[in-house]
Amino acid sequence: LRQQVLCAAMAAGVAATFGSPIGGVLYSIEVTSTYFPFRNYWLSAYTGFIAALVFRLVNASRLGIPLFRAVVQINYNTAEVLDDMNGFDLLIGLALGVFGGLFGALFVKIHMMIVYIRRLGIKTGFYLLKTPYLYGFVVCLLTAIVIFPGLVGDFMPLRATGVLAALFAPGPLVFPLVRQHDWQKNNLYWNLVIFALSRYVLPVLTISIPIPSGFLLPIMGTGGAVGRMLGEWVVDDLERHPYIPSLYALIGASAIAVGSTHSYSTVIILLELTGQMIPSIPLLVGTITAITISRKIGYNMFDGIIISRKLPFLPDIRRDKSLLLTA
Repeated sequence: LRQQVLCAAMAAGVAATFGSPIGGVLYSIEVTSTYFPFRNYWLSAYTGFIAALVFRLVNASRLGIPLFRAVVQINYNTAEVLDDMNGFDLLIGLALGVFGGLFGALFVKIHMMIVYIRRLGIKTGFYLLKTPYLYGFVVCLLTAIVIFPGLVGDFMPLRATGVLAALFAPGPLVFPLVRQHDWQKNNLYWNLVIFALSRYVLPVLTISIPIPSGFLLPIMGTGGAVGRMLGEWVVDDLERHPYIPSLYALIGASAIAVGSTHSYSTVIILLELTGQMIPSIPLLVGTITAITISRKIGYNMFDGIIISRKLPFLPDIRRDKSLLLTA
């Protein structure tokens, strides 16, 4: 029963966050169990559907958003985008998949290293790590300084869905809620680099403090910023279609999220989040590449947390070992 409740809660949480009932169910299957009992499936599907429906009803009544509109609205001209996409975009998807696999696996390893250092600091009596309150205060202070709007730009403290909406937007990268060209202030590429680094480093620290905090949406911001930066370069130098940066941002966000979670359902979540099926093939190329590389390097984030905290763990049976098993 406990496992069923956890799976259902996972599906409901993802569905309510992304407005993605199907992706929420698949995500709960992939990350909550090494071996998923089939009886949990309908519970996850039921709770995911209810959560996504309630989420959309609340948004429709509170913000006046159409009930079945995508959470992150992207309006592509389907014919133009499909005509402009070619094999080069698949190569970019492959490159972003390599990036996502490497940096997703590195994200997990850095987190496990921080947990080990904290445990070692507590044993040795190091003052900063001795109490969780001081460590948590330092991490929160560092986060507040880095995302302060006046330091880099007003886009730094954007909440996660606002970040994805900006990075996935077709056309020029703007933030109209504050200033029309805030992302363009000083230098667009420099702003994207700083933003990507902040969304990569800060979540590693924040999820190591004893306060519930997520990492999936922030790290999607890292991949989205890298993909967007690559797309902006392609448009500027190769004179491609203005929609290309949006597509590359989607691929980058998916690749690094998959690289850290080993979850194929991230693709479904992003497709439901944006309401678009156009980038499905490049997304799959980047996703498969990222998860292949990441699995060769190490564990996903959830298994890494279990191992670093020495909790009971049932690992996957590798294919090369399972072939040698006998009754």
